[in-house]
Amino acid sequence: MEIELNKLTKVSHGTSGCTSLDPNEVVEAILKLRTPNYVPVGVDVRARIDATMFTGTFPARVLEQIDADADVISVALSKRLRIIE
Repeated sequence: MEIELNKLTKVSHGTSGCTSLDPNEVVEAILKLRTPNYVPVGVDVRARIDATMFTGTFPARVLEQIDADADVISVALSKRLRIIE
C-alpha cells in the first residue's frame, strides 16, 4: 500500500509531482524538531544542522509515524532529480 503524501500534515514534498511513495523506498529529508538532539524511531541521521534540525534517511513506511510524532515540527522530503543520460 502506497504512502499518500497529501494526507500527512508535517511533510512537504516540493513540486516534484509525486503524491505517493512505495513504503519500502528510502527517502532523504530535513527534519525540524521541538526537542534538541531527538531522533525519531526509524530515522538515520546523515548530518546535524543544529540541535533541532538534521538531514536523515528512512524508509517511507515510517513517514506516518514521524508525521504523528509530537517532537517533530516538519519534514521536508528531498526532491527527486531526473536522471540525465
